Amino acid sequence: MSKSNNPAPTEKFQFPNSSALWHESIGRPRSLGCQQCPHLSECGGLNVATGIYDCLTYCRCTDPAGCDNVCPRNLAHLVARSMEVQGFGLDNVPRAPPLGCTDLPRVVPMLYHSSARSRAPAVSTVALSLYEVLGKGDGTAPFLTRKTLVERFKLGDHARIVLTGTHYDRPLERWWKAPDPHALVQKLKILGVDLITTPNFSLFDDVPRNDNLYNMKRIARVWSEIQNAGVPCALHLNARTD
Repeated sequence: MSKSNNPAPTEKFQFPNSSALWHESIGRPRSLGCQQCPHLSECGGLNVATGIYDCLTYCRCTDPAGCDNVCPRNLAHLVARSMEVQGFGLDNVPRAPPLGCTDLPRVVPMLYHSSARSRAPAVSTVALSLYEVLGKGDGTAPFLTRKTLVERFKLGDHARIVLTGTHYDRPLERWWKAPDPHALVQKLKILGVDLITTPNFSLFDDVPRNDNLYNMKRIARVWSEIQNAGVPCALHLNARTD
């Protein structure tokens, strides 16, 4: 839900030096327009080298109504996304109980498929893509038993499994659109998953901060859903500012 999917050119201009958009709180003044922004408490303001008045400078759309960035210049979309996550602040994310997770190896190999292997890898713990386990469709888990999962990826019977949520944007949305995340986590729990990492919803540095805040809130809410369903979850810390 970042960067418009419209293939036609939609931007009035582009920033020639992306590193000038990186936030550095020490040695750079806060943008003037941040001072009275209603989202300053959640955002913290921008300290960037590029001379911008506020983050709305990053809205360069020729037609804001046709862009899917979460932006005040597309008010209907902004309101809908804010209501979807119950506001951009993190203070109302449901608390979750602490869950113990036994020590993992310092390095866990990532297995994308099993087509090049004839036997199980000689490791105690493996990482699989959360979205391969979710399947390609509506987010429902295609593996009904641990046996089918182990056979599909050619794992050892006692292999510990970490599911990583890091991926490109399109697969991330499959989790977000799942009709019943709690039931989905229960299916993953049956598979004997030891740990899940949250989806890394994108934080681009050349979009209005509302888009960042929306995706940060989604990361936090998914963490809460997984942890509350009884599976240890590692929070993916995506951030642009202090």
